[in-house]
Amino acid sequence: MTQTQRLLYMIDYLIHERADQEEIAVPADEAARKQLLRVLMNLRPPKPVSKEFLTMPFIPPQACSCGWNVPAL
Repeated sequence: MTQTQRLLYMIDYLIHERADQEEIAVPADEAARKQLLRVLMNLRPPKPVSKEFLTMPFIPPQACSCGWNVPAL
């Protein structure tokens, strides 16, 4: 799973988690997608997520193009 696929999966999961968010359009621009993910995560109430969400394939630090200092697991 690529970083873009992972981002789209998380956005889709959070949009469809709540019925009132199903009309949200996913932007084509990657920076706008990252902003949308951040907004959706900030609006989400604290509650458990599915096992599929938690066991999503890990992207190794070398593959991360975000520029952050991502620690190796």
